[in-house]
Amino acid sequence: MGLVGLHSAPVGVEFIGVEGSGENTPIAVSVVSSGENADKTEDPESLIFTGFGGTTKFHDHQPSDQKLEGLNIPLEAALWKLSAVRVIRGVKDEKRTNGKIYIYDGIYFITSMWEEKGQNGFKVFKFKLVRQPDQKPAFGIWKSVQQWKNGLTTRPGLILEDLSNGAENLKVSVVNEVDEEKNGPALFTYVTSLKHAVVNIQPMVDRCTCRQGSCASRSGNCAFSEAIRVNLSLVISAKKSGNVARFMNHSCSPNVFWQPIAREQNGLWCMYIGFFAMKHIPPLTELRYDYGASPGVGQKKRCLCRSKKCCGLFG
Repeated sequence: MGLVGLHSAPVGVEFIGVEGSGENTPIAVSVVSSGENADKTEDPESLIFTGFGGTTKFHDHQPSDQKLEGLNIPLEAALWKLSAVRVIRGVKDEKRTNGKIYIYDGIYFITSMWEEKGQNGFKVFKFKLVRQPDQKPAFGIWKSVQQWKNGLTTRPGLILEDLSNGAENLKVSVVNEVDEEKNGPALFTYVTSLKHAVVNIQPMVDRCTCRQGSCASRSGNCAFSEAIRVNLSLVISAKKSGNVARFMNHSCSPNVFWQPIAREQNGLWCMYIGFFAMKHIPPLTELRYDYGASPGVGQKKRCLCRSKKCCGLFG
């Protein structure tokens, strides 16, 4: 987090000095809620952040009341000065070695502050932070996914729970959040194995004919240094069968690109298609790629990707 400038302090609050009223007042600019202390973190739109004092944030035992000092002062200053605060939330993740990941959840404002008795009977400070509207969902997405996995809620727009009928290790859900269509794909066979013709192609590599000690490969001109070249025009049809990639839509602003991959199997060349992320893709973001050109004339179709760089037509 410190590397990208979100939060560089070694503790849960980072602050800066703000000059005002003739004094240098520290004011909170970001907070990290670990999710393991007295903070209330279930609501994706707000956070109840517990103040500092004693050992509340780091241990179970609190020996005395919290006081309005230390890191509680910049939190109070952010409240009275109506200053924005970045919020990072820690959540448990069994796939991580340390069992936790941290999610940047956007800009919040501290709207209220109060005192109450903690579990040990001593006074603690509480700060309510409210997430500002019109921000991309972050922690809210994480909570929704966890609820779907635990069977507590149903994903909005769910049409078919598993298109692969158990063929994949993870369920391939069919979701429609665009219109009222509730039917899954008709006359479609989900396949997990490679289905295409195998082409016998000789590797196009020239042997080095340079004399020993005078090879031109040092200058990059040696024919032997050329890589294997496979010149094929690929036309892929997933009309009747395919896998999850068949349902990735075209976009003029893709977040995934495809690449043909040649693999040798028993002396023959097999062509595969690999998909690679072009950038970081947040959870539940639609995967989309550029379909490329179709053979023939008059094959152009109207593009409905709605991206800012939409060309209007594709294919």
